[in-house]
Amino acid sequence: MISQSTYFCGVDVAKDSFVASMKNGRFLVKNKIFSMDRIGFSELERMLSPFRQEIVVGMEPTGIYHNNRTCLASLLTKLP
Repeated sequence: MISQSTYFCGVDVAKDSFVASMKNGRFLVKNKIFSMDRIGFSELERMLSPFRQEIVVGMEPTGIYHNNRTCLASLLTKLP
């Protein structure tokens, strides 16, 4: 259920990086670039973990690069 306390994170996936923005009525993070590796996924995890119970994440894949979504989905299900 979407409520006033729901946060939204959009992720655009490319070959070597992914870009994420997060908002709740206003942008909290806008167009932050992450590397497409363990470091980038860890940085995203740190950004999202405080909002774990209240976040909806959407992803826009580009070409075949969305195959890394498995890593991203795995990360998101393991957030504390």
